[in-house]
Amino acid sequence: MMMANRHRTLGGFLPFFVVALLGACSTARLPALDEALGVGTPGEAGGLGGRVLDTAGRPIAGAQVRIAGGPGTTTGTAGEYRFPAVRPSPRLALSASADGHAAVVEHAAVSPAWETRHDVVLAPLDSAAFTAEQGATLSLPGGGSVTIQPNTLLRRDGRPAAGAVRALWAFLDPRDDARLIAGPGDLTLDTGAGAMPLVSGGMLRLELTDARGHPLELDGGRPAELRVPAELSRRPGPRADSLPATGLYRFDDATGRWVWVRGLRMDAARRQLTVPLTGLREWVGLNRPELATCVEVVVRTAAGLTRPNTAVDAFGADYNGHTRGHTDASGRVRLLARQNATVRISAEGRSVTVATSAAATPCADAGVLVV
Repeated sequence: MMMANRHRTLGGFLPFFVVALLGACSTARLPALDEALGVGTPGEAGGLGGRVLDTAGRPIAGAQVRIAGGPGTTTGTAGEYRFPAVRPSPRLALSASADGHAAVVEHAAVSPAWETRHDVVLAPLDSAAFTAEQGATLSLPGGGSVTIQPNTLLRRDGRPAAGAVRALWAFLDPRDDARLIAGPGDLTLDTGAGAMPLVSGGMLRLELTDARGHPLELDGGRPAELRVPAELSRRPGPRADSLPATGLYRFDDATGRWVWVRGLRMDAARRQLTVPLTGLREWVGLNRPELATCVEVVVRTAAGLTRPNTAVDAFGADYNGHTRGHTDASGRVRLLARQNATVRISAEGRSVTVATSAAATPCADAGVLVV
C-alpha cells in the first residue's frame, strides 16, 4: 500500500513488533514548545496543508484539524485542509479528529514562504457495549485484549459508575500497515539529549462513556489489564545496556514524544506481555528503545529543481520500521534509521534503497531522489 506523504511499511523484522522511527538525526535537545505553536504574520509565515484520510486511503470529510494554540478548520469532501499563514517551526503540532475515528496529533516542519504538505491518517474506532457491574474483555487485532474488571469504573466526580458502558478503541497492530499508518505523531522517545527511535508491540487508544455519553475513568487501584502477544524476533538487531527500559509508554501530544509509564510483565505460559492500564483518551504503546543511525537524501524534480518542504519516508526493507521528515530549503533531509539495515527512501511514489551504517555515524548517503 502506498499513500502520498504518510506511509508505514511492515517488513520481516518482527512478526508483531515494529521499529517506528521518526525525527531528525541531530542529538540536539527538543525545541521549546513555544517555537512549535502559533500562527505567523503574512510576512514571515509558511503554509501547511494536506488531506485527512482513513486507513483505506479515502478522504474524510468533516474532520476537525487544528494547530495547537492556533486556528482550526474542517475538511471538505476531498478531505483537504489548509493553513495559509503559519509561524515557521521545525515541529508544528497539528491535531486531527473525526467521528468514528481515533484522534491523533502530528508534528510537521514549516518553513517561511513555503507550504508544507502533510497528510494525516486516522484509524477507525472499534466499539462494544457492556455494563459497569459486569466488566468486559475487549478483543484487539492480532490476539491482544483489554480486560476491565467488574465495578472498577468511575464517573468524573469520582463516584462509582453503574449501568451501560460504551467502549471505543483503536489498536494499531504493527503487522497491519493499513492501521499502523494511523499512529500518533513521532514514534520516538525523548532521552533529554535527543530523540531515540522505539520498537513498538502495538499502540492503543481507549475511551469509555456512560449511557449519556459522559466520559468514565478507570479506578487507579484496580486498573484494566492490557495484553499483547510477545512473539520472538527473527532479527533482534543491535542492543545496548545503556538503552532505556522496555515498557508501557504514553504519547505526549505537546512534545510529540513517547514518555515512560511503567514496566511490563511476561506471561510465559500464554506468551503475552501484560501491563496495568490506568489512562484513557490517550495513546499508549508497548515500546522498546533501539539503537539508530541516519540516512540523508536530496529530493529534486526531473528538471533538476530542489523540492523543499517535501514529505519523505524511510521504510525498513529488512526490518519493520518507518521514519518521516520534510526536506529543507535545499531539498535535503536526514532521517533516523536502524543501524546495519537496508532502508527504502520514498517521496511522492518514487523510492531509492540504501544500506545504513553499523554505528550512529556517519549518515548513509541515499543520493538524489527524483520525483
